[in-house]
Amino acid sequence: MTRVTRIVGMAGSGKSTECNQRLLELLNDDEVEPSDILITAFNRANIHDIIARWEDPDLVEAVHGLEWVVDKGQFDDEGITVRTFNSICYNLVREDKEFHFDRLVVMDRESDEEIFQQFFDECAPRFEYRYVPPSQADDAADRGSLPVANQILRAYNYLRALGYGDTPEEYRVYSRMETQVAAPESRVIEVMQQWDVWKESNGIVQHDDCVRGAIELEKTPSGKVLVIDEFQDLSPLQYRLYKLWRDSQQFDHIIIAGDEAQAIYGFRGTRGRYLRETYCDESIELTKSWRCAPKIVEKAQEVIAGYGYFDETLSSHGDDSDAIEEKVEVAGKTAEDLRPVVEEVLTDLGHDSSVMILGRTNLDVQRVAKALNELGYPNQPIVPADGERKRGLWYWEAPAPEVLHTLRRWREGEQLYPPYVEVLLSIADVDHAWVDHAVAGKLTKYSKADEGYHDYPVLLDRIMYSPDVMDEVFDFPESTESVLNCLRLDDARREVLRRALDSEHDIRPDQIRVGTIHSAKGQESSRVLLLAGYAYRQAERYRYEPGVEEEERRLYHVAVTRAADQLYIVTGWNGSEPCPIFL
Repeated sequence: MTRVTRIVGMAGSGKSTECNQRLLELLNDDEVEPSDILITAFNRANIHDIIARWEDPDLVEAVHGLEWVVDKGQFDDEGITVRTFNSICYNLVREDKEFHFDRLVVMDRESDEEIFQQFFDECAPRFEYRYVPPSQADDAADRGSLPVANQILRAYNYLRALGYGDTPEEYRVYSRMETQVAAPESRVIEVMQQWDVWKESNGIVQHDDCVRGAIELEKTPSGKVLVIDEFQDLSPLQYRLYKLWRDSQQFDHIIIAGDEAQAIYGFRGTRGRYLRETYCDESIELTKSWRCAPKIVEKAQEVIAGYGYFDETLSSHGDDSDAIEEKVEVAGKTAEDLRPVVEEVLTDLGHDSSVMILGRTNLDVQRVAKALNELGYPNQPIVPADGERKRGLWYWEAPAPEVLHTLRRWREGEQLYPPYVEVLLSIADVDHAWVDHAVAGKLTKYSKADEGYHDYPVLLDRIMYSPDVMDEVFDFPESTESVLNCLRLDDARREVLRRALDSEHDIRPDQIRVGTIHSAKGQESSRVLLLAGYAYRQAERYRYEPGVEEEERRLYHVAVTRAADQLYIVTGWNGSEPCPIFL
């Protein structure tokens, strides 16, 4: 008989710890082996976090002292398997003869662009299709600039996630979606049906097709223990598959964990209520945050008050009453207008601390990253910037962090970190033997092998380079500016580095992370600066579309609970309307 345990908890309350403790008990009581355990979540970021936790030496030591616990999703016979939900479904159906396909495609993956373009060229040439990165799709939809073909595909994927899409009547549900399609209903339904036929005839499937296939073929993964993290992110279609797995009696134990107040993917068809409504033998509710200071927890509860996500009042394990929660009005649209609040957030920022700056949309993120660069504050995106969204964000990818770190230390006469020197020299436009070795990726290797030999930089204490390395290669440069001018950098990145080197703040790029609220889910930071502003279209949706306010409140609940110690809520910058939640 399968035993189902449900762990419900607010952000930072220890859901993962509670879940891991249950698994440790099963492992240490010899009820299961690591290979009997399957852990799944719904995006790669969650999976990486889970793997990182299980590779922690203390956790490994707690499991019979094993040196190797996780097989990182290879479905081998050893270790705990950790995979995304879509990956599991893909592997369940790909070898089945009744579900033959040649290629899995993803609408928001550039490598699959030609598939979608081919379909529209052949079957619906009147509708324009073009690849739009996932980071830009929502913004484009809000602005009304998303091509109609992309709108149809988004509607199709949404319906598939809901479990619809076998008859014209089910396709007609698209007209009740949050995102309308700018085309006649009959034509949209026809295109959706053509897409189904075209996929089958060309051996093409999408992720939700794999989920449907696993349901139809009654496919259940092997194992004795199933763990589903972030259960509130299940779509109706995925929930149907979960119930199949639960009722199959394949698993002795199922552990589901999540927080309905963090269900922020409604636009993908997720239904956070499944976490509360599904059957379980034991339910554990964690309402005390180990992460957030008391005032931040109070604000988080205020944002979602009245929706009944928790049976108990939220609270904090901390006793710090000095946490900051402010509504900061920033008039104007320039970087200088934003400077005072950014400097306040960065005041006395410790070397091991970080700041997270969150925007509602990717356009907000681009604007604030650009402003930070103008102010001389290095920063990095919470998630890597894609190829078409790099304005303001891409500057602090390699080699910029290594160049900044090396030039700062050289300017102060401090020893230099060899791998960073190698990166800097590899882009130097100077004729020197050490540059050639750096380009070949062998500078550090040669230095370690031939310490003291005059043809290579000298390593001090077998760890660091002397700052004299820079003097030798760049012929005793007068300033960091002299070195910058000798590096192969485009003018924009050179200017960003120049501003950071001129700044009074010794901030590393990884200490200021910038992203949307959605990208920050599962992350945390000591300090959070939240840009709580709305564009006109967002404000209109909030006021008039049913269900939007609750989703937005969950979203800002997630934003608030990213902060451990200090929270700044900024409104008004760049002409945005204040978010109604914080009025």
